[in-house]
Amino acid sequence: MNSMSEKYEYDATVIIPVYNGAAFIEKQLQAIAAQQTNRSFEVLVSDNGSTDNTVALVEAFNAPYPLRCVDSSNIKGPANARNVGAREARGKILVYCDSDDYVETGWLDGHLAVQDEHGPALVSGANLHNNNPVEVLKAYGVPLDSDEKVLANSTLLETEEEIPPFAGFRPSITGCNFSVPRDVYLRNGGMDCSYIAGSEETDFSWRVSQSGIPFYKTYASLVHYRLRSTPKKIFRQQRNYQHYRILLWTRFKDQGMNGPSIKYSVIALAKSLPLLLSPATRLVGAREAGANLGALEGMFQYRFRAVPERQLMNNR
Repeated sequence: MNSMSEKYEYDATVIIPVYNGAAFIEKQLQAIAAQQTNRSFEVLVSDNGSTDNTVALVEAFNAPYPLRCVDSSNIKGPANARNVGAREARGKILVYCDSDDYVETGWLDGHLAVQDEHGPALVSGANLHNNNPVEVLKAYGVPLDSDEKVLANSTLLETEEEIPPFAGFRPSITGCNFSVPRDVYLRNGGMDCSYIAGSEETDFSWRVSQSGIPFYKTYASLVHYRLRSTPKKIFRQQRNYQHYRILLWTRFKDQGMNGPSIKYSVIALAKSLPLLLSPATRLVGAREAGANLGALEGMFQYRFRAVPERQLMNNR
């Protein structure tokens, strides 16, 4: 085990942002309990104002690791939940996952191995999707053999130059599976709370990469990712994602991020509406309708009205 600075009690802090996660969070806590690791770590659940019994379930969970719940309800959104978790963490490396997914047994060690050898670094894990129904995978456009490709490359470590860029700009972490040293997270101001429901992790990822921190993707750290599975939930998620992707574009368009098209989104939205009428195409219709409506709302809000100021940890 690497020697730690005196200011850190653990090698790592696992941070789980949560809002009304009672249906799934125990499974994630159990998956973390099954980690095959000799490293010291704590788990910190950052509750963003849940109105269900999430906090009670966490407090009652019989964890074989130090487990704390902290209140991040002061600002709505996963960005603030992750920031509060980072501020309260007592581990040297922050390792993030979500409350409604579950991690594989080598997940934590996979992240820490890259941080040991290449750190300080921003490290993305790889996500598995085949625990979702086939019709949901098809609605999201996820290839049915995507898990096979991930599992066949369990020792693969990709550098930034080897990873396809997001939106034509540069690679991005996924918020449900990444790690970064706590001091790097705090030095870069954490995540921007002006993104309420999407793109906060990409904005953070790009700012950290631009600060000179190298980016890696490890296929040793796997998360079983849960996709939304009802038309209403898919529509709402995609509407939020694409809305805030426009905010992301306003901040990175001059650096090379690919931009939106009002004409494309209007046509695509019109084409998606008939898909909502048939059960066989309702899920993909919900995804297309939500995404293009969100993009249009974002374009009108951020192109013709003021772009909100950044809300980083170090400027509030």
